Amino acid sequence: ARAYGIYLLASCQLPRATSFQTACRLFNEADLADPTQSKFHSATEIYFRWSVLADSKNPLALLNFALVHQCIYKKYEHSERLYRAALAADPTNEYVTENYRLFTEERYPGGSYVSLGPPFSVYRRSTIVEERPEWAEWVKMKDPMCPKKGFEIYFFNRFTKTTRFNEPDWKLVWDARVERSSCVSGKTTHWQEYYDPRTKTTFFYDGYSKRYTCVRPEMRKS
Repeated sequence: ARAYGIYLLASCQLPRATSFQTACRLFNEADLADPTQSKFHSATEIYFRWSVLADSKNPLALLNFALVHQCIYKKYEHSERLYRAALAADPTNEYVTENYRLFTEERYPGGSYVSLGPPFSVYRRSTIVEERPEWAEWVKMKDPMCPKKGFEIYFFNRFTKTTRFNEPDWKLVWDARVERSSCVSGKTTHWQEYYDPRTKTTFFYDGYSKRYTCVRPEMRKS
């Protein structure tokens, strides 16, 4: 059932809406019969994955594997990378372009493949609308060609290439910065100065109050 659903989508069977609904029904039925996907794993390895290993430039092999990650395993970032590889191999392939178009449209809230943010591909057509020193590698972007109204604005990480519709968890962002950075001064004070090798900037962290700042604070003795 899963393999036939992949075929329906990959081959762009008409009418597309009916094929999409049929494929989704087949995937749901298969999930009920094989919730751990163990029975499909062999097909993934023997056919889909092996096809890509045998011919990594074949756009249809990449498309099939992208659809497996998209529809079966729900690993949308993997699908995104495979789609981009397929498009790089053949940017005019109608099966790849059509499936990728539907995939990107369905990644917005309310769609079948909802993600934390829009697909990476929208970055190339977007513009930065806001960036702040305390956001580190994150910037706020605007997609002028967003297919879904109300989701034009998103956050983009310039290093991991990830996107988010909602603001990142800034505490986690700052904690990660401290973890990857080295203390360069202030070891005898509340405030310590750190150098972040990823952004090539410095920031300050108070280990007592757990506060962060990009502006040099008054260095007080502990």
